[in-house]
Amino acid sequence: MKKTVVTCITAFLCVVAVCVSSVLGTNKLADAKIEAAKYAPASSSSSGNGSLVVDNGSGDVITDDPSATPDETPTDPATGEPDSTAADASNGNTATPSAGGNTSGGSASANKPASSKPSTQAEILNYFNTSVNKVKTSSKGGVKNYEKNSQAGTFTLKGTLKTFSGVINSLVEKNMGEKKGDTNRKLSKADMKALFPVENENWSSKLTTANISSASLAEKNGKYVITIHVKPDAASTNPTHGAGNHGKAFSIVQVSTILDNAGPLKSMLDGNVKIAYRNGKIVATIDPKTGNVTHINYYYVWELDVTVAGNNVNAPFGIESDFNINW
Repeated sequence: MKKTVVTCITAFLCVVAVCVSSVLGTNKLADAKIEAAKYAPASSSSSGNGSLVVDNGSGDVITDDPSATPDETPTDPATGEPDSTAADASNGNTATPSAGGNTSGGSASANKPASSKPSTQAEILNYFNTSVNKVKTSSKGGVKNYEKNSQAGTFTLKGTLKTFSGVINSLVEKNMGEKKGDTNRKLSKADMKALFPVENENWSSKLTTANISSASLAEKNGKYVITIHVKPDAASTNPTHGAGNHGKAFSIVQVSTILDNAGPLKSMLDGNVKIAYRNGKIVATIDPKTGNVTHINYYYVWELDVTVAGNNVNAPFGIESDFNINW
């Protein structure tokens, strides 16, 4: 998982833990601010999400500026315009494969790009899996165009934590936005295993038709543009790569990574942190002549849920990453 996201969320959780401790009389509010400062990057860009406010009606909801809520739909990789293929999700496609189709989505070792245009969802997913799994084994590298972190909806604070909305607000604002180190970052062939989804794995997709809500294909400028929507995952204390729905194609934020960076507060947070995933979307541009992915965009929302001493925070964050692949 990217260090910027880990430090941001670790700081978020540390503030939660220390804030709760302060209310319980074991620390002070100043300690929470100091703890946040330890983890927050020295400099970071803001996504302009606007400030968060506490709902005066209930006193326990933090919500972002509606006019600045991040767009959860990546741009179309072929045209640069907002992706229009999402509408294909409701076109009535079924997951029934044609003769010889692979309902499980297949693997790079067992399948080759089809000579004819894939049409059913199973065929499209099989084609995508075969193509994207070649990226780590056969590509010459690529470019990571950007990675963007955003607040992806309403933050809910319950219990005494609503008192510390200002601390949490400041932390979130400082750590959202585009990760500068990943803007136009050149990736060598060796980098692909570590940095291209799924990070630190020798594969990129294990998706099956059971993991997706839709898979559609459009032809644009002589290329195939495949759009895949992944089913949501319920909150878990131990999400892993290769498991669930999102874990089979995304470099998911994992609870274990966050806890490993929590320092002395790990014991307080261990067992109290859960992460759910939703809105997973992959848009891949593939050259039908070679079956090679030339451009791919990933977006998903991960929903952090932490409860400490009866106090709860639920906070959704979005991650979008974008790559060009060289062959």
